[in-house]
Amino acid sequence: MVDQGPPAAALTGALTTLGLDMGGTFVDCVVARPGLPTVEAKAPTTPDDPVSGIMAAVRAAAAATGIGVRALLGGTGAIVHGTTLGLNTLLGGDGARVGLLTTRGHEDAILIGRVRQKVAGLRPHEMTRVADLRKPPPLVPRQDIEGIHERIDAAGQVVVRLDEAGVVAAADRLLGRGCEALVVAFLWSHVRPEHEQRAAALIARAHPTVHVVCSSAVAPVIGEYERTTAAVVNAALLARFSGYLGRLQGALGEAGFAGRVWIMGMTGGVMPLEAALASPVETLRSGPVGGIMASARTGERLGRSSLIATDMGGTSFDVGLIVDGEAQHADITVVGQVDLATPAVAIRSIGAGGGSVVSLDELGGLHVGPRSAGAFPGPACYGRGGREPTVTDADLMLGRLDPRAVLGGGISLDPEAARQALAPLAERLGLGLVEAAGGIVRVADAQMADLVRTATLERGHDPRQFTLVAYGGAGPVHVGRFAADVGVREVIVPASASVFSALGLATARYRRTYRRSRRLPVPLVAALVGPVVRELTAQARGDFATSGLDGALALAPWVDMRYRRQTHQLRVPGVLDDRGEMDVEALGPRFEALYERTFGHDTGYAAAGLECTAIGLHAMALAAVAEPQATGSARRRRGTGGTPRERHRPVWFDGWRDSPIVEAGDARLVGGVDGPAIVEWGATSLVVHPGQCATVDDEGNLRLQLSGEARP
Repeated sequence: MVDQGPPAAALTGALTTLGLDMGGTFVDCVVARPGLPTVEAKAPTTPDDPVSGIMAAVRAAAAATGIGVRALLGGTGAIVHGTTLGLNTLLGGDGARVGLLTTRGHEDAILIGRVRQKVAGLRPHEMTRVADLRKPPPLVPRQDIEGIHERIDAAGQVVVRLDEAGVVAAADRLLGRGCEALVVAFLWSHVRPEHEQRAAALIARAHPTVHVVCSSAVAPVIGEYERTTAAVVNAALLARFSGYLGRLQGALGEAGFAGRVWIMGMTGGVMPLEAALASPVETLRSGPVGGIMASARTGERLGRSSLIATDMGGTSFDVGLIVDGEAQHADITVVGQVDLATPAVAIRSIGAGGGSVVSLDELGGLHVGPRSAGAFPGPACYGRGGREPTVTDADLMLGRLDPRAVLGGGISLDPEAARQALAPLAERLGLGLVEAAGGIVRVADAQMADLVRTATLERGHDPRQFTLVAYGGAGPVHVGRFAADVGVREVIVPASASVFSALGLATARYRRTYRRSRRLPVPLVAALVGPVVRELTAQARGDFATSGLDGALALAPWVDMRYRRQTHQLRVPGVLDDRGEMDVEALGPRFEALYERTFGHDTGYAAAGLECTAIGLHAMALAAVAEPQATGSARRRRGTGGTPRERHRPVWFDGWRDSPIVEAGDARLVGGVDGPAIVEWGATSLVVHPGQCATVDDEGNLRLQLSGEARP
């Protein structure tokens, strides 16, 4: 169903849009102008002052555009920002101290967690050391939790009335102990939120400057633990996120920006700044989501509906799936072994980026990551004081990176610094520098291949039936090996690979997700489903009306269903008719077909019966923020100026191989370049292994055809 948006001002009109992706190592900036090529720029991330790194990337983009910063920002209608600030704040324990008010008798629920908390989010090899498994530190220590006399049951009936005086007294005690924000999370509040809302109002009246968060407002779904943790994380981030975005807006305004700032949400679409300020928990992994959505749009243009999106940056390696043209989502986000009831595009991540630090364990085993050298000092070869060996240092030693290259922010590579960092590790391994570097790359590639297998096979998908999209500054350097390892036959390296997530931000659409937990028998009854759908539709329309967007809004309902007595459910898409009602009759058969498709033929068990666990709605604007004609990289790659002067350098594969170095725009790419070879452009390089072939398509994307086994 498509809703016509309100007659509000357009987001950008014909103005420029900037996509700003702040990663762990670089800030990427893409300038998108409707009908014109994009412009790309990078600058080092500045963890101590994030706004400085962002403004440096904007200045670099202005220089690349050929105009001043004030002229660029003055003609910019919107800035779409993806950031991991909230994630880093949470993992670093730098958020506000949160006090929790919960139903008396359930004070320990957030401390107990789930059975899986010892292994949530861990990699397989981390789970094998059983003696080392520990639950994560509690988000709220026991002394900062207060029980309140109140009780609402599962049917929404008030069993115990709210002790209003007790609420105010508990808030006073928590704030007196040093808590900076408060969360109210009562039992069954997602069914009936009045007690939470009343408690929050009482606290706000007594302490008007304190942030108070209701769990029913952040995550109106079943799951006491996950709903509470989502609310606690949201409260912990509010002050830090507000301060950061305020400083960013101030710096942009001083530089001439008068448009609107939008934030990428984890469900795959932009959200107004005001919504992000109220719910920063929805932005934890907003940067990587931009790359997933850009991959989906690339697949749409190229006629590929099943994609594996892989992003290897400086700090991490991220994997997401696009199935039947849609990015796959998850209802639970895992951060630091903590489950949050926050829906998001499903992304699997490991610490295997270009800046991942290489180490040896007590038994001499080689490990890559998860710790990263970050933006400062970065890999040793950046020449900024780094001493520890990283994946990028190994790539440079193997000849896969141009030692004369200059990366974003004017970073020149220093081969001698890389050798000095690798030498102690090589000596401990009893290997030469090159052999040690080759071992580092093999371990990193194997870890990435394992994550791709996990992300696909655990969801019932065969990676050999997918096209793999490789991006991020280090992605094209490594994709030839890890893609071949999982059996992928075709790789697409986007024209803007090194800033692809920022491109996804600049060309993103508005999207919000709404949901309510409802346990209903199947076949569903329209009289029970209809009121929930209408409530969600009204909320979606209201948010869109206040967003300032023009155009149409697409509403896509869905239902989570499962066989009775199972603990996991599958999401079944629904359809709204012209009256805004969802057709419920087809949902049961659709679920059973989806179940067998996911888990295998004849795995369903119809005799158990079916039940609905949740009803939801995706609300999406049909128009993107900006529609650039083609990327700058694409135009450079598709150049027709003939074959440039041929260059070669030794590159390590199964030994040193004299390999042609092919530059962007080289006419040979149209016909295909066989490996071994290196294709260089912008801030990254594609390593073409022996037996592989690289070509360029009409949009300037590189296509890597894989065959046989390619070994580093």
